[in-house]
Amino acid sequence: MRDIERTEALSWKVESEARRADNREKSAVILADRGIQFETKNMGAHLIVSHDGKVADFWPGTGKYIPRGGGRPGRGVFNLLKHLGVKP
Repeated sequence: MRDIERTEALSWKVESEARRADNREKSAVILADRGIQFETKNMGAHLIVSHDGKVADFWPGTGKYIPRGGGRPGRGVFNLLKHLGVKP
């Protein structure tokens, strides 16, 4: 790999890591501000979110969530809130 290609690849990696870290922080704040219960795993990379008897695994860095007990996986903290039945 040439130096210019390596530099471009590294800058994308740094930007991607920074964006995921920012998503982790902001998503946790959004959940906490709305009074949603969650358990933090793996230093905030994985959250177990529960509300009104529903539970979902949530990865705030990428925005992916998977409902426990069935249901369609999705992306985004606001879509997760909607899935959990949280009023806007």
